[in-house]
Amino acid sequence: MDHTLHKWQELISDDCDYFIECDDTVNWYEITQALKETPNNKDPGADGVPSE
Repeated sequence: MDHTLHKWQELISDDCDYFIECDDTVNWYEITQALKETPNNKDPGADGVPSE
């Protein structure tokens, strides 16, 4: 059992990147500006949201 626990602890890492800018509030102006800058007639991205 101890061997298994040790293996799982090796897989789980507390060392990860933290991007403080992801905590910022997104406002409506930023959303509309980003959508205006995306090209038309393109497939939606991974989120499935088209830019048009």
